[in-house]
Amino acid sequence: MTRESRGIQSIEVGGELLRALARSGEPMMLRDLAREAGMPPAKAHPYLVSFSRIGLIEQDESTGRYEIGALALELGLISLRRLSAVRIATPRIAALADSINHAVSLSVWGTHGATVVRLEEPSHPVHIAMRVGSVVALLETATGRAFAAFMPPNAVKAALDSGLDRLGVGYNPKREPINAKAAEMLAEVRSRGLARAIGDPLPGVNAFAAPVFDHAGHVAVVSDVLTDRVIRVTHANWGGSRGKVEENVTVVDVSSSGDWSRVKVWYNPINDLGTTVYPTYGFIYNGARDAFANGRQMAANAVAEDRAAN
Repeated sequence: MTRESRGIQSIEVGGELLRALARSGEPMMLRDLAREAGMPPAKAHPYLVSFSRIGLIEQDESTGRYEIGALALELGLISLRRLSAVRIATPRIAALADSINHAVSLSVWGTHGATVVRLEEPSHPVHIAMRVGSVVALLETATGRAFAAFMPPNAVKAALDSGLDRLGVGYNPKREPINAKAAEMLAEVRSRGLARAIGDPLPGVNAFAAPVFDHAGHVAVVSDVLTDRVIRVTHANWGGSRGKVEENVTVVDVSSSGDWSRVKVWYNPINDLGTTVYPTYGFIYNGARDAFANGRQMAANAVAEDRAAN
């Protein structure tokens, strides 16, 4: 029987104040913070004094409100730097591939478009045109369609106009810019939360692809949710990282209503949040959760049908 290590109860009690402050994501008055932590203000105040002295929290002199301090932010950034969205996803990809006995890949947006960064192959032999590092075409592959459906329309148009994915698997040099048929296809992807390619670009090989959303429906790989207004993502959407994948980036919701419609992004050259406020139009999909659930069910049905046929 493993003996439980002895802790310091008072630290654990005080920790509830830090958790309450983190959940809020906003500076809080003493009475509100104490209430959220489940203790009277008189009990909470000595903890806050000690936390202030070591930099875990700070008190605004003009408003009296408490907020996360410099030491807490520093500890959080250390934790963020140690996480990798791709590393977190890798065992899940392997488990999925083992479960359905089909190839499963993970792709991110890179310099030349949708790029495969992880690939788990099935136990049975099957011809797969892509490998780790492969770029896939935007309109001709399931993975590419998943990106094209949820990225901002102007970004998709720019990628197609410039032939960004011209070296990609399945690329059709004779394809036209997005027309009514392509627009309808991408609308279906958004509706289902899942892209599919039936015998395209390889006859006899079918594929499904689903985007990875965060808790707010943002199309990015989210490493961590720090508060309801602070997350950490792997993205290629904003600032100097456009067209390049940047991992483990802090993104802060600065919208007035807290709806993630406007964000600021961590900018390494100044070691702080950038000054630009980015609208998230095109990266926010309000029906993400429902659509993704529908997409998963659609994929499960397809796998079941395939097994029944074999």
